[in-house]
Amino acid sequence: MAQKRKVKKKNKVLSVIKKIFIAAFIIAIIFGILAALSCTVLFNADEITASGSKVYSQSEIIEASDLSVGDNIILMNKTDVADKITQKLPLIGSAEINKKLPDKVVIKVKDAVTDMVFIHKNKYLYTCDYKAVKYSDKAPEKEVIIIAKIGTVNLGNDVEISEENKQAISLVNEEFQKQGIDDINQIDVKDLTDISIICLNRFKVMLGSSDNLEYKIANVKQIIESVDKKYGNKVQGTIKVQTLSDENNKSYFQIGSVSVEKIDKK
Repeated sequence: MAQKRKVKKKNKVLSVIKKIFIAAFIIAIIFGILAALSCTVLFNADEITASGSKVYSQSEIIEASDLSVGDNIILMNKTDVADKITQKLPLIGSAEINKKLPDKVVIKVKDAVTDMVFIHKNKYLYTCDYKAVKYSDKAPEKEVIIIAKIGTVNLGNDVEISEENKQAISLVNEEFQKQGIDDINQIDVKDLTDISIICLNRFKVMLGSSDNLEYKIANVKQIIESVDKKYGNKVQGTIKVQTLSDENNKSYFQIGSVSVEKIDKK
């Protein structure tokens, strides 16, 4: 009798396990069908919109995205779509892709805000966070001119410039801002042992290498304040702090005209 109860109990357990497996199998099939449908029939784009640019039209942005009505939203790679837009349309600074299920794609872009200008092939090359945006004959009004060795330029892609040059540019900007000098007009990092900048449209600062940069630029601020007090805030000249260090505290100022580099318009 006890043996029969054990067999009956065992059969009951096996029956429950069998039902669980069958239920799991059915659920898996259902999910598989839904997944297949979502990648084929369901969630296909019926509406694509684009906004945010004052330069490009909605149709131009959508065309650059390579998206079309009928494309599957689930399979869409938002990063790839955004990259296509910013590469094909150089004047776009960033793109955000939003999937609005079941059938809508919303593209929001921001126009590039140029911050630096390189002189390349006798043109002003405007960039946004090192992304090449446009060539122009028009001299920059607010962007910083960068004098540096750069490689191949493709609009919509990053300018080829060494990490050492990028680091030097960043350090110079950072240290000048710390001293409250925000008006930097030009940074020359063509030779990293002979870095120079032009600031306030009046002073050319010879920094030498980036060694003791914080000390050098703090000294530059003192010299500017002293020059302005003595000569007024119109005088131009060159400030030399290349050799300034803890051991050598000599710096120099020489009155003379100062101007940023320009393209040859002959």
